[in-house]
Amino acid sequence: MNSNILSVPLKRTLPVSLASSLQSFVYNKYDQHPEQFRDDFKELDALRSRCVGVSVRVECIQDFQRYYAQLCWLTRKFPIDTGIELAYHSSFDQDAAPVTHDNLQYERACTLFNLAALYSLLGSSENRTSGDGLKRACSYFQSAAGTFKHLRDEVVPHIRINGSLGDLDATTLTALEQLMLAQAQECFWQKAAMDRLKDGLIAKLAAQVSYFYEKAEESIDTYSSIPQEWTAHIATKKLHFAAASQYRRACEALSQSAYGEEVARLKLALATTKTALENSRIRLVRPSVVDDLRSLQGILRKNAERAEKDNDMIYLQVVPNTASLAPIAKTCMVKSVVSKEVDQAVALLMRGDDPVLGHPLLKKLVPFAVHQAADIYAERRDHVIYKEIVSELEKITVKGSAALQELGLPGSLEAQETPMGLPPSLLARAEEIKAGGGVARIKEMIADVQKLAKNNTAVFEEAHKTIAAEASEDEQLRAKYGTAHWTRPASASIAGHLFEQGGQYYAILETAAKSDEVIRKKFADWEELIGILGGDSTELQEFIPNVLTQRTSAKSELAAKKVRDNLNELARLERRRRERIEDLKHRARIEDVSRAILAEATRLESEDPNARLEPAQFEDFFERRLRRYDDARAQIQEDELELENVLKHVRTANTEFLQSKQSDATTQEREHVLQQFETAYLKWREIGINVEEGRKFYNDLAKALSKFRDECKAFVYERRSQARELESDLSSSSAPSAFRDFEVPEEAYAEEIDPSSLPPEDDEDEDYGEESFEEEPMVAGQTYQVPLNDVVRTPSPEPVPDVTPGQWHPEQGIRFGGSPAPSRPAQAAPVPEIKVTKPKAGVWNPSAGIAFGK
Repeated sequence: MNSNILSVPLKRTLPVSLASSLQSFVYNKYDQHPEQFRDDFKELDALRSRCVGVSVRVECIQDFQRYYAQLCWLTRKFPIDTGIELAYHSSFDQDAAPVTHDNLQYERACTLFNLAALYSLLGSSENRTSGDGLKRACSYFQSAAGTFKHLRDEVVPHIRINGSLGDLDATTLTALEQLMLAQAQECFWQKAAMDRLKDGLIAKLAAQVSYFYEKAEESIDTYSSIPQEWTAHIATKKLHFAAASQYRRACEALSQSAYGEEVARLKLALATTKTALENSRIRLVRPSVVDDLRSLQGILRKNAERAEKDNDMIYLQVVPNTASLAPIAKTCMVKSVVSKEVDQAVALLMRGDDPVLGHPLLKKLVPFAVHQAADIYAERRDHVIYKEIVSELEKITVKGSAALQELGLPGSLEAQETPMGLPPSLLARAEEIKAGGGVARIKEMIADVQKLAKNNTAVFEEAHKTIAAEASEDEQLRAKYGTAHWTRPASASIAGHLFEQGGQYYAILETAAKSDEVIRKKFADWEELIGILGGDSTELQEFIPNVLTQRTSAKSELAAKKVRDNLNELARLERRRRERIEDLKHRARIEDVSRAILAEATRLESEDPNARLEPAQFEDFFERRLRRYDDARAQIQEDELELENVLKHVRTANTEFLQSKQSDATTQEREHVLQQFETAYLKWREIGINVEEGRKFYNDLAKALSKFRDECKAFVYERRSQARELESDLSSSSAPSAFRDFEVPEEAYAEEIDPSSLPPEDDEDEDYGEESFEEEPMVAGQTYQVPLNDVVRTPSPEPVPDVTPGQWHPEQGIRFGGSPAPSRPAQAAPVPEIKVTKPKAGVWNPSAGIAFGK
């Protein structure tokens, strides 16, 4: 293509079904069945298909706008990562491996990029030899600029990808925006030249064109995806229009009889064209652009010779130094324009009657943020109930039991009250243990906790092996190619966050294993007595000695009654606490917060229809909702005061009781055994609470470990994709033959993990003339005739290219590529050795084996 303007190629992508992946995600993560959205999912795939293999037609604009709007809507319904691997080739290097991400926002960004590219292709395909064609081209280029700007400012920041974005980086998008504005302004300038407007105005228009090209050039840096040929084109056009601006200002100076200034500006324009043509990169510039520049240079030479001769022989005006010339003011006639279908996509969709965008798909699907908010609320509610209220109430009960244990109660009291047989309170304890499943139930619960602990350890070990294997692969490839060629950072230097998380989880699992062992030992110590207490009452009675004869005084009986009354008060307070605990647990079980959260989500969406719902937006809702438990929290302090008051009376009464009672060896033995069974009962309750807490702990930890494992797999997947791409580049480069002949161990790419398998006003325009212009010598008093082609010639209109980007042909083969792994501080720990070593306690080394509780 030998055009003197640039158009951005469409990004090619691989066909993929969003429907199947999203249906699976809904089935696994939502409480709605995906079948009810079958037609919507089918339409979504159809929208994407129309945007994959497009030709450059005006009608395709609406296809991209519809699909983009639905993606904006879907990113409110789904999280960013849904297990769909989306691959797009670079717009400027279609043969390179595609950049692949599991990210709906990435799909949204690439779709918007292609819409901007389509605008640029439509602009370049217009007939710019006519006024109407120039207007349409100018409008398309402004739309392209606005779309690139919207993409950079409003879309890319929400992608949240640590790896490469390819040509979606901010510097590239800024350069493309400025380039499209330059070409739009160029169309406006060309129309002014064709309409023979005043030279002063055309000079200002040209100065603005040069300025836009200059801004585009400044935006390009070493990290930009803009190719060298484009950079050279932009630099050349910048100088071209700087010279054209000076030329037109010289024409205006001639019309104002400022002959000295005319000569100076023509000289400056000639120097500028010379600089452009002598630039070493001119060989990279399209011939049409070079021809335009040489044509302008020829015009400038003829006019400069004529002007110098006339001034030297006739006018004799002083020619000012070029550095003293006043700068030419710029007149901007274009701006970045973004369509309402892009800027207000969600708001227009929610109306449901927009003629372009239509209605939103999956309208009745509850947004994933609502599900997340519900989970967060449930976690916080459970924390309030179990950690801040129930746990504190249990501590009060334990405190009361411990105080009675120190006093030898209720054993000493029951030995006197019931010298023979089983005391009623002990029978009640025995029945409670039987109803709770006794020893068998505790064993079953401990086995469940051990199974959960084993499963958690297996998930952690899988994550550990995954990143340890990748570190080993990376070292093998570095050894194969050498550090001079294998230049990517080592695994440990960019996976520091994963190593840090791994260390934390290792310490948590190690501590939990030790706690589990303490509970198992506690149960082993008391299993026999708990079994007897919860067993046959006849066997229980045989363990408790009877007091056949007992002498008690009236004073002792009165003291015993005082103790019993206070113990009954303690029991009443404990029953009340238990009732409150059960009530709180029941409220947590039956509470349905879905309607309230949906109402809050509706309110939030009505406040800002274009904003994406995030769980953090529900913070005020959480705070208001959790206030209903404030009374229960406030009651805890009152319970503590009541306990202390009753215990004070118990101690006083027990002192009187001990001083008044008479006991012998048999009585003391009975007191001891009764007290042992009371302690066994308390231990049974304590162990039950401990095991239940352990089960909840491991269930919660399983979610976090699964997420950690998935992050490790995603990291390794990206690293392996990146390694393939780098190795492919090295294999096709001029690397030493010794490297090319080295065989890569097959296991270096073993067990490839795909994260998707785991359980986002029309303005006036201008153009150049088409005919060549022969400058005639000017004579004094003659009116200067403005040539139609003083800067660039307009090529014949380009035919609409027959391109079908995004289509795959079997002859092309299939290549998958990945993006660089997340960048991490260089001071992170070195790559761990794969040899198994014994880690220090609480310190996780992904190269070491895993053993907890040792």
